[in-house]
Amino acid sequence: MVTGAHPIILSDLVEATWLVERPEDPLTTEELIGYHAQALAKHYQHVEEMREHVGKDKLQWALKFAEEHKHSIKDYNFKPLDFILVKNMITESSFSAKMLPQFHGPMVVIAKTKGGNYIVAELDGSVWQARVAAFRVVPYKAHKKLKLSESLEQ
Repeated sequence: MVTGAHPIILSDLVEATWLVERPEDPLTTEELIGYHAQALAKHYQHVEEMREHVGKDKLQWALKFAEEHKHSIKDYNFKPLDFILVKNMITESSFSAKMLPQFHGPMVVIAKTKGGNYIVAELDGSVWQARVAAFRVVPYKAHKKLKLSESLEQ
């Protein structure tokens, strides 16, 4: 089992191919080693074919998903000093939290990290200790212009 694939069990259920021919009688240790050697010789080629096939399928699936959900997938890309709301994730995981606010905020974006998370602060300038994932952030539409504290503007 060096390759992680059993030499007699199906390697591709769709095409029903084996890495080696199926034995008719119980195998001796030497025969089993021989079957493993044959499987090792064929394994690299099969793995590469499967990797290429799966890669194409994954790309097609991702493009199809993006096309089907293009109206609901939003990339806001907030800039520093933009006003946002942060989704309260506790309300999704607890039945008793349904009366809690759905969003925290309004908040102010301080910076966007290399990984896509946001560093945010309250309107008084106190910075949140934890970074906020991009999927939790939505724009805040203010009815009137909000004034920022001087510490945030610096």
